[in-house]
Amino acid sequence: MLFHNYQQRVERWRQSNSCIMWLPLTDMSGSTANDLSPENNDGTYRANARLGQGVGADGQPCINFSGTGGGDNESVELYSSGFNSDLDGDEVTYMIWAKADAGVYTDATTRFLFLLQNGDGDFATILKPGSNNTIRFEVQIDGAGVTHNHSTSSTAWHHYAISISKTNNKVRYFKDGIQLSAPTFPGTSWDGNIDSQRSQIAGNFESGFNMWKGDAQHFMVLDKYMLAGNFTPAITPM
Repeated sequence: MLFHNYQQRVERWRQSNSCIMWLPLTDMSGSTANDLSPENNDGTYRANARLGQGVGADGQPCINFSGTGGGDNESVELYSSGFNSDLDGDEVTYMIWAKADAGVYTDATTRFLFLLQNGDGDFATILKPGSNNTIRFEVQIDGAGVTHNHSTSSTAWHHYAISISKTNNKVRYFKDGIQLSAPTFPGTSWDGNIDSQRSQIAGNFESGFNMWKGDAQHFMVLDKYMLAGNFTPAITPM
């Protein structure tokens, strides 16, 4: 029932004008990460994507990331010209369900859950850093970053979100619908665009870093700035 309630919420967002991407990540074959938003901004599974090898928060098969592949061979590519065009550089919210495998939070390895970056080096990311029992939310604009390190060792399903508003001069970080931090927007030149090579779910972007290790489901992007009240009631972890 809890996830059913979340699905109802997702459906309301999907039917609104603000939903520009919704990748359930439940595809069982093929290279297309099907987008169920009205915009049809499909993503692309890399050649070794582990489709259907995880068990989602709703009990259905979902993508799994081994955390051990070289490069970004299991990642989900998010860039398309249509998706890039839909990112207007004013307001955006990125959110995803994810579950870490046992031992991830003490393996001393930086692991990206997702990263969206443009050619100027501006980015939004959620990752597990090399430090123990931490998940990190970070937005960087014009070379200045705002970071929140959240203490966790949970291997349950959780909902993570980053919401950005240039108009309101704010960034908000959420876990399970609870606002963790609301720092000031760190720059002025952000245009919302993303790079075709460095915008992925679970990519391995630089030497010494690695991909997420665990399951992921329901990556959603809203052309909307979310406040704490937009997630009321809070999203219950699975």
